[in-house]
Amino acid sequence: MSKRLLSTVKDSAFFVIGEIVVALLVIAVYYALGIYIENVIFTYKVITGAILGSAVMIANYVALSFFVTRAADKIIELRGKGEMTEEEIEKFTKENTRKIQTTVQLSFFIRTFSMIGVLVIALISGHFDVIATAIPLVCFRPIISAGELFARRGGGAVAAAPESGIAAEENSATEEATEADAAAEESKEE
Repeated sequence: MSKRLLSTVKDSAFFVIGEIVVALLVIAVYYALGIYIENVIFTYKVITGAILGSAVMIANYVALSFFVTRAADKIIELRGKGEMTEEEIEKFTKENTRKIQTTVQLSFFIRTFSMIGVLVIALISGHFDVIATAIPLVCFRPIISAGELFARRGGGAVAAAPESGIAAEENSATEEATEADAAAEESKEE
């Protein structure tokens, strides 16, 4: 397993746990409301809806991580090893930014339509509570924000929006290239 993929899996753990907590909270709230309020009915549809919504968001996050990691790998591959001058960086950016943006935007549209499709399936099929399905779908940003807050407070590597990982990947590649250049210079001097 590559170092970058292992990091993605590790970062996804907090998000998966967050989605599981959201699903359990949705089920618990529905159950509690069903006990105290006549119009709220707790059925298997609440459980299946919460599971479906969370499963779709976990798949969405993994897909996002995959597409962004792939885009970052593409940048690193296109950039190559070694130092670049300011002019080379500017030229590289102009030539490759649009391709990478297109890949990430395509990923966004596919993921968005899949979430809309899930809500439509939940509504039409009758086997899922639509609200219990929708709540995990809208908790993406709060879970990511909680993960970033937890990481800042010393909780270690946790969920972060994969989009923010591109800059880190580029910095890592630049550092690796700089280390390789330094090693090459040392071997020439010997």
